[in-house]
Amino acid sequence: MCAYTPEGAFAAEMALAKQTLHKSVQVSRMFTELGLTARGKLEQVSVDNRFWFAKLYENITYNEILAGRKFTYPAFLFHFIPVFYDMYYQALMADLKGESSKVSPHWKAYFKITSRGDVDGWSAITDSIVAGVSAHINGDMEEALVRAYLSYVSKYCRPKQFDLHYHDFFSESNRKVFDKVVADFFIDLSRTTFPGPVDQGQFAMGVGSQPHAIGPFKFHLADIVLGKSLDLDEVWEWRNQAWGRARRRIGN
Repeated sequence: MCAYTPEGAFAAEMALAKQTLHKSVQVSRMFTELGLTARGKLEQVSVDNRFWFAKLYENITYNEILAGRKFTYPAFLFHFIPVFYDMYYQALMADLKGESSKVSPHWKAYFKITSRGDVDGWSAITDSIVAGVSAHINGDMEEALVRAYLSYVSKYCRPKQFDLHYHDFFSESNRKVFDKVVADFFIDLSRTTFPGPVDQGQFAMGVGSQPHAIGPFKFHLADIVLGKSLDLDEVWEWRNQAWGRARRRIGN
């Protein structure tokens, strides 16, 4: 028997999303150990390039949950979080166990990039993040949306109205979540790789991530300092394409 109220669904799905947040914290910690940061402080530091995407994902999950009340239909967004995360988690666990037959091609490409030995190299860090984001959105998001939406409407006996949720995934509020995640990432990166104060490192890296222009040429300072930068506009387009493919499959 289905029992749906907005508040009841919100509470139930937030609890499940928080369980995923706890899992994501454990996963990112798998790739750290106690060591000296660039500032000479003894802290948990990355020892594996898989840390950076895992930490980015932890920050995304935390900030999506934190912003929940700003969305129109937060229960579905919360319901989506564990479905989407588990596609990454299952690929990661299979790779760690050496079960390559269970790892999809897009995740195999990511794990190949993160197997590079230059853990402390900024270019390696950003390459691994770009590869992880691309693998997860371009490879997983469509399927996760379909699975999550169909299980959600079944769980709560809701009519199929997939497009009602589009705004929550692509609104200004959601964009601000991603902007906050990028800022948090620069804090984590600065904390371990920048020799000066964390806030100065965050500012320098944040400025580097913004587009600059000389004459007709546009560039990111981060392209020079960090290697390939992550363009949120491009990520937004990947997400939009994944939504469109899921919409066609659901038959909204």
